[in-house]
Amino acid sequence: MNGDFWQGSKVQVSVGAWTITLDTYTVSMGGHSHITYTRIRAPYLNPEGFRFTIYRESLFSGLGKLFGMQDIEVGDPEFDRAFIVKGNDESRVIHLLADL
Repeated sequence: MNGDFWQGSKVQVSVGAWTITLDTYTVSMGGHSHITYTRIRAPYLNPEGFRFTIYRESLFSGLGKLFGMQDIEVGDPEFDRAFIVKGNDESRVIHLLADL
């Protein structure tokens, strides 16, 4: 990887034409309470409109599934138990996440 360097509170890595950013951000929950999140971003051109979302399984996920909420299973039992995956092209999501 070329261009590895720290930039303040984020790390950016250039890989070919891509710039991947790993950073943190903090959300105030009121008063003195704050939650810090870590995120990874890799902007890219998306002419086909492909979209997907990954988030952790929660207490409400099971209820959502009962009412038909989408949860794409990628074929890795541990990952499939821990995360909910939604997307507008199921086969493409599975292909993208197949090498987890």
